[in-house]
Amino acid sequence: MKEPYDSIPTQVRDWSVVEEDRFYDRATLSADGSDLYLTLVLEEAFIRRYTIVDDPDVEIVLDVYEMGSSVEAFGIFSCEREDEDIGVGQGSEYGGGVLRFWKNRFFASMVSLGDEEYAKPAMIEIARGVAEAISGEGSRPNLASKLPTEGLLESDLRYFHTMQCLNNFYFLSGENILALDEETNCVIGSYEREDEAGVLLRVEY
Repeated sequence: MKEPYDSIPTQVRDWSVVEEDRFYDRATLSADGSDLYLTLVLEEAFIRRYTIVDDPDVEIVLDVYEMGSSVEAFGIFSCEREDEDIGVGQGSEYGGGVLRFWKNRFFASMVSLGDEEYAKPAMIEIARGVAEAISGEGSRPNLASKLPTEGLLESDLRYFHTMQCLNNFYFLSGENILALDEETNCVIGSYEREDEAGVLLRVEY
């Protein structure tokens, strides 16, 4: 155990930790097929499971990813987010039994197995506990500030590195025609202006 993990609550409401926490590094995550996270600078992953003693079939699974920087943590969150912000960390969302947020160089993701409405209050409390355990705040990529703000849909702003990630948001080509790799920094934003819509991609080589 180490910071911030030893400060994350082990029991919330009637949910408690059911097994030993697990840690993964880039090598073990690569074997698990976590391709998106490995396109960003990932250092370590922490996994904890919560359940109810009287109902072991319901479960909350917490994953906390320690990235190389806050920019990379924002990158994972920006690539994953789909739902409304719930006010946790520096950016968050909840929908369909899935909660995600980022703070400083950490990205956290939770999923409930079973009754998602029953699990939701506990998930939010756990998320707040994780956010409190993470000291300080981080910065978004400077490249994001280079996008025009008029008409920008903030929730659709994505930060990433590779062609694979770009094609997930906006399919451009089956070939790497922009020569993107782990060293290129990319942001893409969606825009709505009057009756028009579009996207803008910026790449830093």
